[in-house]
Formats: sequence, C-alpha cells, structure tokens
Amino acid sequence: MPMLPEHYLALARESSTALSGEGRWCATARFAYDAVFHMVAGAVGLDPATFAGNTRAVREALFAIDLDGGPEFLKLARRHWNTLWLVALRAERSLDESVPESEARLSLALAERIFAARAAGLQ
Repeated sequence: MPMLPEHYLALARESSTALSGEGRWCATARFAYDAVFHMVAGAVGLDPATFAGNTRAVREALFAIDLDGGPEFLKLARRHWNTLWLVALRAERSLDESVPESEARLSLALAERIFAARAAGLQ
C-alpha cells in the first residue's frame, strides 16, 4: 500500500514528539514537506512515484495553475512551498547546520494548516 499524504503528516507529528536529538527536527521538517508534496502532486494529477511527478514538476504545476477561485489549500501550499522545501532540503542534506526546532515546528504548523484547509474545502 503506498504512503498517503496523511501518513507523512502523522510521521511529522510523531517525529516532533517521539524522537530526540537533532534528528528529531530534521525528520519533522522532512515529513511535513513530504506530506504537502504528496497532497499537491495528487491535486495536480502527478504521480510522485514516477519521473513525471518529481519535485520540480510538482512545483511547476502548482505555480502554473490559475488559483483565482481555486481551492484554499492549493493557495496555501503555493504560498508556503518554498519555506517548506528549503527547510526540508536542509534537513535532508545536513549542510553543516542543523534544522532549528523553530523551523521544524513552523514546517509542521504550515503542513497542518494546509491539510486543515483541504479538509474544510471537502466538506
């Protein structure tokens, strides 16, 4: 069974409380971004398991669509995409600096806000 966006969000939440040390914040940031990435990929019709659904393609599709009157969660995803992506990239690559707790918590909060907007739009 493939991972769903909600699974990545659950992992981000668990990482923020269950793990300890620097890896905790790296994992939280990375999973928060992955949750939003997979949600957006599905919304724009791209499969992240294929080359056509890579990070660049999903970002370009998100920024290419007209969101006037569009779903609020996609507007939020577009607004916060670069923040989520840059923190996750630093977490993934560990470029001689750690991911601060504040940035990891911000990533998780942004992902939760985007998911909440999607849930509100589906009702």
